[in-house]
Amino acid sequence: MASVSSAHLVLFIAAVLVAAAVAGTFTSSASRLGNAIAEDSSVEAEQVDAEIRVVSDPSNAETIYDPTTETLTVVVKNTGDEVLSAAPEDVVVLVNGTYQSDVRTTVLTGDDWRPGDLLRVRANVSLPEQSETRVVVAPTGSRDLLEFTTPDFAPDRSELVFVNASSGALRTIDAGGSITQYGVNATAIGPKQVDFDDDERLEIPFVTDAGALRLVDATGEETTLVASGVETNRTLLAVGAWRGETSVYYVNESDGDTLYRVRPGASPTQILVGGSSQSAGAVAGVADVNGDGDTDLVFANATQDLFFVDGDSAARITTVGLAEGVGVGQPREFDSAPPSRVPVMDDTGNVSLYDATGVETQLTTDGANDTGPVAGFDWTDDGNPDPQVTLVEDGVIKYVEADGTIETRADVNASAEVGVA
Repeated sequence: MASVSSAHLVLFIAAVLVAAAVAGTFTSSASRLGNAIAEDSSVEAEQVDAEIRVVSDPSNAETIYDPTTETLTVVVKNTGDEVLSAAPEDVVVLVNGTYQSDVRTTVLTGDDWRPGDLLRVRANVSLPEQSETRVVVAPTGSRDLLEFTTPDFAPDRSELVFVNASSGALRTIDAGGSITQYGVNATAIGPKQVDFDDDERLEIPFVTDAGALRLVDATGEETTLVASGVETNRTLLAVGAWRGETSVYYVNESDGDTLYRVRPGASPTQILVGGSSQSAGAVAGVADVNGDGDTDLVFANATQDLFFVDGDSAARITTVGLAEGVGVGQPREFDSAPPSRVPVMDDTGNVSLYDATGVETQLTTDGANDTGPVAGFDWTDDGNPDPQVTLVEDGVIKYVEADGTIETRADVNASAEVGVA
């Protein structure tokens, strides 16, 4: 009887211990579940408070997507009750379902993204023209959707860049003849078509006589990109998006006249093709010249051979043939149809367009008195966005009509050696 009682006692004690352990487990699990519910509730509350709305106008696609720099820009309003993080790493952007890793953000109305404030969000992405596009912006758990159609990719910009032959002063002229002065002197120029510092003002890349590469906008604000060593004589600069990044492209004299690229806040980088540096005399520009849908980098080497870089290989287009100067310009769609062609002034002063295979369309036969960089610019208000090849002769800015006729545009004492961009 005593042994039975002892056995019962042992079983009773074991049962009590098991019950206590189970109860402890239940208590711990319940505590963890409660904490998780509380955390989820807190996150959900943050999401409810963190309301945002994309306020960009989808009917004004030109303000949303810039095909020249492949830049997408949306403006997002904080419509909630809390201050939100405006850090790029906290703002998720999806374009047609694809995550964008290179996101840049700027609060437009202060330092913090407070309720009612606007945040400008930018990302570099390649989009075709007239394509339906879905953009999801998702900061701090909240999100909103913008749907728009990319614009027709107008082939021109609003101002042509040149330099005064007597003073070296950098200037621009628009289609109406209005001239803007920038308070700087230049020995080499590039086109005015990129807003590098996101201040809603386009900058012009230029080279000083000391070999510094700088940017300047219409207010006179300057940014030094390269302090020295840039080619100053008979060369051309280019800007645009290529290999996933918007940059200024130039010839680095201090490194054997080779191709380089740079952007604000970054160090200059040598452009390699197939692992090798590229000898260069001028950079014509970035555009799709072979019709494969992506941008190519077009440049003239030191012996005036014209090349384009597609992917990680370079292909020769033609020999420019200039004994002095660089008679190339930015590749454009001169007949409103892709691919882009490269405008060239040869050593006889005649102007032609070249496609990626070297096929020439000669525009003039009389020959200009001066040779130098040329550009495509739309001078006519005829409803046709096709640009005209523009050149400098005897200080006068002129352009070539489709039939080869050369028209005088402005007698501004422009430098033919520096040319136009």
